Amino acid sequence: MNLGLVTRSLPNLANREAAAFLAEHGFGCTELCFSQTDSKYWVYNGRADLAELTDDRCRSIVATYRDRGIAITALGCFTNLIDPDEDARAANLAYFTRMLQLASLSGVPYVATECGFTPGKRGVNADSYEADFARLRESLAIVTRQAARLG
Repeated sequence: MNLGLVTRSLPNLANREAAAFLAEHGFGCTELCFSQTDSKYWVYNGRADLAELTDDRCRSIVATYRDRGIAITALGCFTNLIDPDEDARAANLAYFTRMLQLASLSGVPYVATECGFTPGKRGVNADSYEADFARLRESLAIVTRQAARLG
């Protein structure tokens, strides 16, 4: 059985240490969230500044795990695809697209996410669920086109 552990479960370790932990404890795969002490690019329901996460930096981080025999099955994105603020949603979609690019160039087959939520309105809200669902559908159409383009 091939068991994995998401890297955001190890936020107090650097990537090198997280990869060693996974290998030493028998984990064969991970969802890489860029949540380690030396790669703070994962923000739940939001986005981080990815300016320093260059293509080469990403490849190096991915290699840190692969060199220890850990397969990276997905990059964790978890941005807000239903943000009601159009500028914020556009920025979230750009963040998601960059994560798709990084996955593609690193040979990572998936980018994981949730739909997102409006702070203070978590869960199903009768006053907005239809609009939120329509917004999610629109956002997913955008990111799936980008994912198809990037392979």
